[in-house]
This record gives sequence, structure tokens and C-alpha cells, in this order.
Amino acid sequence: MNALTLETLNKLRSLANPSHQEFLKKMVPSQKEVLGIKAPQLRIILTDLKEATQKLSNREKIELAVEWVQTDVHDFGQMAYEFIGFNKTLLAEVTKDDLHRLNHKLDNWASVDAFSVYLHGKAWKLGILSDNDLLQLVKSEDVWQRRIAVVSTIPLNRKVKGQKADPERTFMICDLVLADYADMVVKALSWALRELSKQEPQLVRDYIETHREILHKRVLREVNNKLVFGLKNV
Repeated sequence: MNALTLETLNKLRSLANPSHQEFLKKMVPSQKEVLGIKAPQLRIILTDLKEATQKLSNREKIELAVEWVQTDVHDFGQMAYEFIGFNKTLLAEVTKDDLHRLNHKLDNWASVDAFSVYLHGKAWKLGILSDNDLLQLVKSEDVWQRRIAVVSTIPLNRKVKGQKADPERTFMICDLVLADYADMVVKALSWALRELSKQEPQLVRDYIETHREILHKRVLREVNNKLVFGLKNV
């Protein structure tokens, strides 16, 4: 294990928050070690890591982030996804193999969503991943991998200056989970359609009307609420 990884891991464990740890174990059940460190503290440590790795090459930084994820410490993994995902230069050098290694033992919605929104979906948008890569993923028997595929549509449709929505690829993935009633997939599908509706409300209206008979009631309710009231729940 790299010396910086070990030093940071020891620091993280020293900051473990038992009360928040118990809260997260209920909200985000995982086989990984959960330390319960709150986001503001994690971001301070992440800032320190960015400074400590300034002189490293991008490849060395990516390899470090992979190692952080593979410590199987939930909190460290979340930092790794931010470390790469919010650095455009690093993200541009990520490979399919890197993404495979970063997609490591994901078994809870918080890790899956951070990986999907910060990394996987952006890599798809950049062309590092192909449409076929996502189509293979959404057919996985693993519910978390299917959720990754659906949540990876979020970066395609974020309201970013100069960026248009991508309904074609979003619907391509959504079509394959219309009748997937696994709770984590249902919630992901609702999120994907609500995100797209911010830029393409009529297309989403037409989509849910076309598939009304098969869509889960939760999806219909939440997406309709978003279209009518601008909120998921009313």
C-alpha cells in the first residue's frame, strides 16, 4: 500500500464518527467499512490529498485513486470518485480498465451514485465508454450494475452551460429497465427521467404516456410531480 494511502487511511479511521457511522449503516447498508465521516471533513482531507499529489503524473494520481477505492473503506472510495471526477484533466485520461477497477465491490446507493455521476456517466459522455458498454451493463444480473447504467444518464442531461440534453441515449437505457421493478432501479429510472425533464419536458411526458402501462407507479408519480410541480414529492 502506498505510504500516502496508508497515512490517509489511518487519519480517516482516527476521525470515525460513531453516531454518524450508525446512521449511515442504516441508510447506506454496505459490506464495506463505513467510518461515518461527514462531508465537510472529507473535503478538507481531499484538499490535503490534492496538495500532496500535485507533483505526481495524472497516471500516478489515477492509480492512487484506484488504491483508495480498493481499501474497501466507503468514505475513502467516495473521496476517490470526487478526486478524479472533478478534475477534467484526470478524467480525460481515465481508461475503461480504470473504470472497471474503480467499479469495485459497489453494493450501496451512495457509492454507486457517486461513481456513476462523478465518473462513469462523464466517461460515457466523453466517449471513453461506448453505448455498447452501457447496454451490456444495464443487462447485468447485479442490481447495482444496472443502477450504474441508469444513473450514468444523469451527466448527459445536467443543465450545464452550452450542453444540450441527450434524450436518445437516455431513452436507450431507460427502455431496458421499464419492467425492472428492483427498488434501486426503479428509483434510478425515476431520477433519470426527472433529470431529462428539466430540458426536455415534452419528450418525457410523451415517454411516460407511451409506457404508462408498464412503468412502476413510483416512476409515474415522481416524474409527473416533477413535470407539474417541479418537485419529486408534493
